[in-house]
Amino acid sequence: MGLNDFWINNNGKKEQLNNIKHGVRKDQLGEKYQPLFDVYDVNKDGTLEDEELSNVFRSLSSFAGDDKTLDRVESSHVGNVFATQKNIEDADFMGFVKSVSDASQEIKSSTTKPTPDGGKEITTVYEDGTTETISYYPNGEYKFKKTEKHTQITTQYYTIGTNVDKEYSEAQLEQKIKSDYKKYKQNMASNNNKRDSSFSQMILPYEYFKAQYMSHVNMGESNQRFDMYKVELSETAQADVEVRDFVLNHFIETHKQTKETLDTMG
Repeated sequence: MGLNDFWINNNGKKEQLNNIKHGVRKDQLGEKYQPLFDVYDVNKDGTLEDEELSNVFRSLSSFAGDDKTLDRVESSHVGNVFATQKNIEDADFMGFVKSVSDASQEIKSSTTKPTPDGGKEITTVYEDGTTETISYYPNGEYKFKKTEKHTQITTQYYTIGTNVDKEYSEAQLEQKIKSDYKKYKQNMASNNNKRDSSFSQMILPYEYFKAQYMSHVNMGESNQRFDMYKVELSETAQADVEVRDFVLNHFIETHKQTKETLDTMG
């Protein structure tokens, strides 16, 4: 049994929930649902993992009742519970579980592997290309989180004739053609006024002018890569790093003093 065994009834409109997956992030939910997210994010790593998601499921099981359907009346009752017990006003539990359900659909995969210290590391890949890796201590406490996203954007550009140094976007090219067509019509009108009317030249329609113009246009592509890399340490991990650095610096300083003493002794 999972979230996909439950329904929400919003003013007579029933909707089945998707099964939840490990890796739902706080930033995937709307601001109004984030206080509820914080309630279930016990280890405060900004992500709901399996055990925390099980708590969401158990809450839904309790609040939805035997019909496995959460309606507005029940959601309002849940809101009162959160207001009393967690000091969260206007808590929308129905909207929260729906948001968690929708966010799960943005998760591609999650893999877990043990770490040398006896803990575990969970890597989650999202549909938008983001990869999140969270490491935990053996007791399950959050250690650190690493977030990566690599995006490559391919854009088209245009050059005109042999002038390859000047590049235009599609919109800029269209604007230039219209501007040059306007100048062309003005020149043609001026020249026709200077000629005998029987020798006046016909002004080309815009589409024909554009087609001839495009025969001198070259298209190219440019690629841009955007990399995002972020590491966040838990308070415990920060303390561990500070202790490690202190011990390391103390060892280096002691070793240096010992060497200096030995050098003076010859």
